[in-house]
Amino acid sequence: MEKSETRFTAKLMSGRLSSSLPTLKRVLYLLALTLLAEPALSQGEALQDFKAVYRVEKFASDIGLVTYQLKQEADQTHFSMRTKVSGLVALFRDDRVAEDSWLKQNDGRLQLQRYSYHQLGSKHNHNTELSLLWSEDGTTGTAKGSHDGKPVSIAVASDVRDALSFQLSLMQHVASNSGLDFAVLSKAELKHYAFKRVGKETLEIASKEIATTIVERQQDDRTTRLWLADKLQYTPVKIEQFKDGESDTRMLINSLTLSGIQVL
Repeated sequence: MEKSETRFTAKLMSGRLSSSLPTLKRVLYLLALTLLAEPALSQGEALQDFKAVYRVEKFASDIGLVTYQLKQEADQTHFSMRTKVSGLVALFRDDRVAEDSWLKQNDGRLQLQRYSYHQLGSKHNHNTELSLLWSEDGTTGTAKGSHDGKPVSIAVASDVRDALSFQLSLMQHVASNSGLDFAVLSKAELKHYAFKRVGKETLEIASKEIATTIVERQQDDRTTRLWLADKLQYTPVKIEQFKDGESDTRMLINSLTLSGIQVL
């Protein structure tokens, strides 16, 4: 692949792609600024607060911004995603998505506790609310709640993620060179997300040379590809979705704050 041009001021990581406001949900994770020079992160290592803002383009036109934020609270980890339309799209639509995951540490690993997804402003809004009920030893559980007003009850194992928080596991697994297969709660189903490593590329972002590892996921006629910054703890700096081999939507990082310090 060729080196990217200098234009990276940058929404996928659910986000989720729709025909009007793609909110790519395939992305975000971050660790300490003090570890940036040596990206050695184990799967169970605690995450640190971060905020990443992405610009979303569809067919080369800006259509919105997406913000991912991770906050460590007293007894839980809160990971959130918010979208905002921009450009010409904002004249006709006001689609907004609020997606949240709440997790807690269990034997050094994050375990999902609750998940919510709310889409507003479109003709067909979608809402999901799930709570995880765990066995005493925490190895098995049940995801209970609702999706678009219909009840949901799904048996799950301890490593299950939702369509937002799986991004945290993806970044950890790339960092520790582990497998990239995940069990993910998506809407009212338990799905299998499988990624593969496909190469390396150096991007020029904010006048900096950023070495990245590229991973991708194939879904029928769509391919989602992520460029993860090696020395920024594998934070996605570019995310692109291809349909039938042609670029459809992409996210470019606009700003990145680690532990309260802006690094991009």
